[in-house]
Amino acid sequence: MKTIIFPSDFSELTHSSLEFAANYCQSIDARLIIQNSFFAMAQESGLSNEIMQTLITNAENDSKHGMDHLKAEMKSKYPNLQVEYYTKFGFPIDNIVDACKEFDADMVIMATKGATGIIDKIAGTITMGVAKRVNIPILAIPYGYKINKIDQMLFATSYEEKDKLVIEDAVKFAKHFNANIQAIHIIEDYEPQIDDATKKADSFKQYFANDAVTFRNLKRGEIEHGIETYIRTHKPDILVLAHEHRGFLSSLFHFSVTKFFAYHAELPILIYPV
Repeated sequence: MKTIIFPSDFSELTHSSLEFAANYCQSIDARLIIQNSFFAMAQESGLSNEIMQTLITNAENDSKHGMDHLKAEMKSKYPNLQVEYYTKFGFPIDNIVDACKEFDADMVIMATKGATGIIDKIAGTITMGVAKRVNIPILAIPYGYKINKIDQMLFATSYEEKDKLVIEDAVKFAKHFNANIQAIHIIEDYEPQIDDATKKADSFKQYFANDAVTFRNLKRGEIEHGIETYIRTHKPDILVLAHEHRGFLSSLFHFSVTKFFAYHAELPILIYPV
């Protein structure tokens, strides 16, 4: 049985993301682990141990209260779904990573914010922080965003061999929703070898000839803005990105693109480790 981790802060803006996670788990017969992190915000030096312990105890009680409320809600809405609940003191990134290890998770589905302010940047940092430390896919859904359908998925490719692994995994996810994948390659101004990009596209087309994947090369000034323009025009339901854990030169393309969209998420992003 597959296991999905869903970090929750109990806010109303995460309800639509949790609804998708629950429905997805139910449809693939997976168990859902709902995780909450609690910690004391005021940890300045000078506070007595007694005061700090009181703050931590209050935070723990708030976490338990929120989880109890969520348990009742989930039992009412999804009586046949296998759900487990996990609360822990500490910082969100560390606790999400620990939960992935403890429960041998196959995927993380989490709500995230776009980078319109300092709080939003922190949420984006959590997504990237988890992506750097886990070796499983992460589906990051913008706060308040409701996924009504998944028909089209977009993947920005650099035509590296490892991209084939990402597309193969994305195809498995897409088949569950009968979705198509649009793979685009942005040819930047400094990239002179257009013929080379065409040859690579042909190679990828042949490799995925039996799958619902299309490939297009687009001439644009910059990768990030090229993807943004394509999103506005074609309106995909999910953006698929790759994230590498190590290696600077080989990861420069995927790291910069993934980081950019994790901080500027306006639609769900599905991040695969490579």
